[in-house]
Amino acid sequence: MNQTHVTAELPIPTTRKLQWREYEVQVGLYKHYMDMLMKVNAFFYIITGGILSFYFVNYGKPFVRYALLFPILMSFVLGATFFYAASKWKIVVKIMREALDSLDLVKAPDAQILYILLRTSALIFLIVGVSMCVLFLYPLR
Repeated sequence: MNQTHVTAELPIPTTRKLQWREYEVQVGLYKHYMDMLMKVNAFFYIITGGILSFYFVNYGKPFVRYALLFPILMSFVLGATFFYAASKWKIVVKIMREALDSLDLVKAPDAQILYILLRTSALIFLIVGVSMCVLFLYPLR
C-alpha cells in the first residue's frame, strides 16, 4: 500500500500568530492609505479641472463664478484632512516598528513616503484653494 507521509509542522505559538496578524493588518492599512491617497488626489483634480474648464468656457456669464465654490470647499477640507492624517503618521510608524521588533524582522515598508505625500498633497490642495478664492473674489476682466 502506497501511503504518503505528511510531515507535521510545528505549531506557531498563539501570541506569534497574533503578532503576525497585527503586522499584516498594519501593512494592509498602509497599502490602503496609499491607494486612497492616490484616488482622492485623482478625484480632486478631475473635478477641479472640469469645473475650471466650465468656468473659463462660460466666463462672463452671470453667476458662473459660483461654480468655483465646490472645489474651493473641497480643497480646504481635503487639505486640512491630509494635514491631520500626516500628523498621525508617527502612530502608524510606531505600531509597525513594534510589530517588527516583536517578530524579529529587519525591514518594513517605508512609511516616510506616505507622510511626504500626505503633506505635499495637503499643501497643494491649500494652494489650489487659495488660488481659486482669488479667482472667485477678483474675476478676470
